[in-house]
Amino acid sequence: MKKVITIVVTIAMILCCVPSLAEQGGLDFSNLSDEQLQYLIDAALAEQETRKASGGDVKENGADVATGQIEAEISAQPVYVQEANLIVQSTEYKELYPDLLQATIVNNSQDDVKDVLIAFMAWDSNNLPVLLKGQFNFSAGTYVRQTNYTGVNMVPGGTFGEEYGMKLDSSVENIATVKAIVVSYETFDGKTWTNPLYDQYVEQYAGKKLQ
Repeated sequence: MKKVITIVVTIAMILCCVPSLAEQGGLDFSNLSDEQLQYLIDAALAEQETRKASGGDVKENGADVATGQIEAEISAQPVYVQEANLIVQSTEYKELYPDLLQATIVNNSQDDVKDVLIAFMAWDSNNLPVLLKGQFNFSAGTYVRQTNYTGVNMVPGGTFGEEYGMKLDSSVENIATVKAIVVSYETFDGKTWTNPLYDQYVEQYAGKKLQ
């Protein structure tokens, strides 16, 4: 009963305070966890307070509003990245023990997920974007680097990635912040889901200073 009430309150808040959250991304509120619902409520309340403080509507193309908006939408998707980090395996022998870009994925869907395609981006301590290059990859670095998480075997409610990561070339240095997003995933039933927010996410972050 508590969850149902929370869902109703969340939907009402989003429709009133952050309309585009209800219009984009194909959100399904019925499958959200209490933590995700609370995140959306907090986002709505924060925007409501901002509107009051500014004495009017916040511009939808404002950087802070856009960032909070897309992050909230992503956290409500069927499969999403909960956390992204840099794992340093060795400070001396990086050819043998390369740094890893790690993403923890959550299966919020009702499907058994087989494979997930992830895209990583990174920034240095000055919040400037870092060119990423995979280990043994002789092509030039890019601001967005995709990698396949194959055979993840994620049941509904499951997570994956705590002990897995994309190996980086030893020339990639000074990473301070990492972000990642699910590009697509495939289920054991052969269904493929492609993230409708991926292009928007890349446009907002790739190759740009982190705000």
